[in-house]
Amino acid sequence: MASSGSLRLSEVLLGVVLSLVLVLSRSSADPQVYNNYNAYEVQQQPAASCSSYRPKIVCFVSAAADRYDTSRMPPGLCSHLVLIDLIGLNCEGKLTLLQQSSRALTKFLDLKHRFQAAGDPVRFVLAIGGIYQKSTHFSQALSDETKIFNVVDNIITFVTKHGFDGVDVAWFYPGQFGGRRSDKANLVLLLQELQLRLQACGMSLSLTVGVDPRDIETSYDVPQIDQYVDFVNLLAGDYHSPRKPSHVSPLHGGSPNDRLNVVSMSCLRRVLFLILSFFSNTVWKATLKRG
Repeated sequence: MASSGSLRLSEVLLGVVLSLVLVLSRSSADPQVYNNYNAYEVQQQPAASCSSYRPKIVCFVSAAADRYDTSRMPPGLCSHLVLIDLIGLNCEGKLTLLQQSSRALTKFLDLKHRFQAAGDPVRFVLAIGGIYQKSTHFSQALSDETKIFNVVDNIITFVTKHGFDGVDVAWFYPGQFGGRRSDKANLVLLLQELQLRLQACGMSLSLTVGVDPRDIETSYDVPQIDQYVDFVNLLAGDYHSPRKPSHVSPLHGGSPNDRLNVVSMSCLRRVLFLILSFFSNTVWKATLKRG
């Protein structure tokens, strides 16, 4: 279902991908974002018409790009930092490395300590899954309630041990790529149990999802998911094929029948973050002259 035109995740999530959107704050645990203004100037700004709104920036760091020099990343840019493509599930529900080493984890935790020392309240989040995770392993690991409880235990133990502030579930995609029809319901059960455990620990829960309408219909029970997650990351980074010039993250469709756009994804009531691409597709055609 997830066509190359809807997502090219390896490009979207390679390195650090910034997603910026004004969203509704649901949890008092969410930190304030510090930017070029000092803390006093940010706090003393006049209240907006809807004072519960404030900016958040979610930053994704892919473990596949472990050569990225995080030491040059200044504090104060992000409200959440998500480490993705490092930890996944095997078919037995145990956590497994998706890369050849855990170097990215060490660098990520070093970054956490540096930001904490600088007084940055950014929340460090671990993604379970990513583009290197087999969907069938998720499906098998969550195939019944007992297995789901074991998976949740494993996740809570790991994030608590390493001092993470939250968990992001990045399953691409329930019910697809060898998955089962029950995946859609089992994802909800996973989120329900995770939310109970993480909330007790003061941690956040988020979900990263595909945005092709066909994927939404096949993989996600939107009303149920809406009850358990603090926010949802929409992979709105590469809707269209690179074989022709296009807007890779269009706000509106190119035609009335074009559902591949950000506006069509306004089905969730929960906090939404848009993962956007900062590149464009161009097509070069060469004309060969004979003689």
